[in-house]
Amino acid sequence: MPRLMSVATNVPKSKVFRFENYLLEHEHLLNVVQHGLSLPTHQSDCAKIISAKFKNLRRIIRSWQTHLSSLKANIANVKLVLSFLAVLEEFRDLTLMEWNFQNLLQDKFISLLHQQKFIGNKEVQLDG
Repeated sequence: MPRLMSVATNVPKSKVFRFENYLLEHEHLLNVVQHGLSLPTHQSDCAKIISAKFKNLRRIIRSWQTHLSSLKANIANVKLVLSFLAVLEEFRDLTLMEWNFQNLLQDKFISLLHQQKFIGNKEVQLDG
């Protein structure tokens, strides 16, 4: 009597590393690369040392990109709320609480931009 057998395997795929071109313009790229290449490798073979250094560099840059991406998302979210408050203000005066919130958000927006090092490198508009 024929029997049906099913075998499932999970072969993990490595995450593809993509270097984003905008990183070339970032003022801290050289420091990040130097840090990634300076990490110890604990290898004796020259080829293994180079391979380990590139793996370290990939890990460091991936982590850095993730950090920058979360900043970018935060900037977009703060900008969206500021835009909403600006539209609201076109129809009526903001309450004291809304006005204070808007001022806090503007300060946060500038702080996030400083973290991402956009101020001074690119033109930024608060009004969206």
